[in-house]
Amino acid sequence: MDDQTTDQPEAGAVRAELERICAHPLFAQAERLKRLFRFAVDETLAGRSNSLKEHTLGVNVFDRGLSYDPATDPTARVYMARLRSKLIEYYATAGKDDEVVIEIPKGGYTPVFRPGARVGPPPVDPPRAIPAVTRRRVPWSAAAALVALVGVGAYWYTHQPTPTSSVAVLPFVNMSPQPETEYYSDGLSEEIINALSQLPALRVVARTSTFQFKGKPQDVRRIGKQLNVGAVLEGSVRRDGSSLRVTAQLIETTSGYHLWSGTYDRSIDQIFTTQNEIAQSVARTLRAALVEGRPRPLVRPATESVQAYDLYLKGRYAWNRWTDVGFEKAISLFDQAIAADRNFSPAYAGLANCYSLLALYGVIAPRDAMPRAEAAASRSIALDDSLAEGHSASGLVKYLLEWDRDGAGREMRRALELNPGYVDAHHFYSHILLLDGRVDDSMRELQKARALDPLSLVLQSDVGWTYYLTHRTARAESELKQTLGLDPNFNETLYNLGVTYIQSGRFLEAIDVLERARSQFATQQIFGALGFAYARGARQHDARALVGGLERASRERYVSASSIALIHMALGDADQAFKWLNRAVEARDPLLLLIDVDSIFDPFRPDPRFAAIRNRVVPPAAAKWLSRRQ
Repeated sequence: MDDQTTDQPEAGAVRAELERICAHPLFAQAERLKRLFRFAVDETLAGRSNSLKEHTLGVNVFDRGLSYDPATDPTARVYMARLRSKLIEYYATAGKDDEVVIEIPKGGYTPVFRPGARVGPPPVDPPRAIPAVTRRRVPWSAAAALVALVGVGAYWYTHQPTPTSSVAVLPFVNMSPQPETEYYSDGLSEEIINALSQLPALRVVARTSTFQFKGKPQDVRRIGKQLNVGAVLEGSVRRDGSSLRVTAQLIETTSGYHLWSGTYDRSIDQIFTTQNEIAQSVARTLRAALVEGRPRPLVRPATESVQAYDLYLKGRYAWNRWTDVGFEKAISLFDQAIAADRNFSPAYAGLANCYSLLALYGVIAPRDAMPRAEAAASRSIALDDSLAEGHSASGLVKYLLEWDRDGAGREMRRALELNPGYVDAHHFYSHILLLDGRVDDSMRELQKARALDPLSLVLQSDVGWTYYLTHRTARAESELKQTLGLDPNFNETLYNLGVTYIQSGRFLEAIDVLERARSQFATQQIFGALGFAYARGARQHDARALVGGLERASRERYVSASSIALIHMALGDADQAFKWLNRAVEARDPLLLLIDVDSIFDPFRPDPRFAAIRNRVVPPAAAKWLSRRQ
């Protein structure tokens, strides 16, 4: 006890060390971090360390007010974790020779002060017992590097958070003078995700889940639990003219321990090299399995044109809005990227996806979209057959527009061979398997996609939708209501719950949720389901008004003929229903892909005319699925 008291640095020396650290570039611009640091040190020196709790920090440092609840606002934990990490970084570099060390042990908020000379434990044997050959003086930098390397390796080996390595790449913060260049920092984050997902030994969380943390306080431990990952990569991008600065740091989620960090000052035309360096550093640190144990390029530049790549990133930024306006904007930007470089394969894949989904949502006619989408997907593969995105885009075209399930399945499997971590391919492949009656295989693919993208509302909603299509109505309703608890206005979940209510004959409840869905994003499929519910829910007048409006609109623009057919059938007008269903086949309406599995088509099945229509949509090999379901 006396020895500990003697070794305790004096208060004056501690305060001098505090100010030295706060003046260092690591802390100089971090005002809130410095405020937290000073408060914690002052309270400890004043003998009030017992008061250093989350609530006290929130009130006194972050101005949260007396009602501050740390359980719902992790600000204090987040900033204390950052402070702890910055101190580790400081003492590993500039502060390695400081006479006083200030540490904040994990799991607490109270600083500990100790002499800087006692960096490590004393030797087991006295110096005279060590052979002379081992007493040669080693330069500090080399010794520290060796200790750090061994220490990090040992720490990682003994603290593996999951059976296989796993990482989430958070959206890099845009530090550029121009806020509108945010597409660039988002694009860099997405490119690193794509690069890392090529490693079979590494589970990489998809963009949809990680970008939900954008602009929010980062608590890596909470993120690690939510995404079930062992490490988080975060960073920032500053683009100023042709200059680029990228910082990145890899953090272990269970402890907040920094595993690796790096800063890259490059010119804008070195972006691919920078992406690869970051990806390789992360892969090495996580000890992911690389080819023959040697690093290989994870980022292969698809273009040498900085202009084309910049336009492509802007296109991806628009695409990720997942709206009709976003897809149309993305098409324009992908076209511009291709004009800058006619051999830019990813831009063609982006074009194909945009045309396919615009046709699915009924924004453009499928027969107009099909040749454009098919040409773009084929061109992408011709330019680079090793690009997973090109094969996935081709699979989507074959699935939605060409109604070629076998071809779509082959392309999706090829995409997954090239990139096992490609979420979209797992997702779309699950749909194809379901249409072929392979329900268990479909659910397995969907669960693989969810493991890679655990916060995706689309994937969570699709689980409920799969239960609906396989007539497990109660399970579907339960899953979909859970998803609505995360976002009560998510369009796709509202639609899926609406048709689930139709399946169980609860038409008034179906009308309620489908009208809510229509107010969010009025897709073609929503009109058909809503009109069907109107007709069966004693609101025939509304059903006739809706179908009449759709028929008039179809003279001016594309309208889903199958939606019109569904409403006529629900109203009891079979002749009109089959007239429009035949038009839907001619138009290659994507909604007809569900003709065998969606119970909303059940009223058509007893009519002899139905068999001829479904034979034009469903491959002969899939005919057994309907008989099994019935």
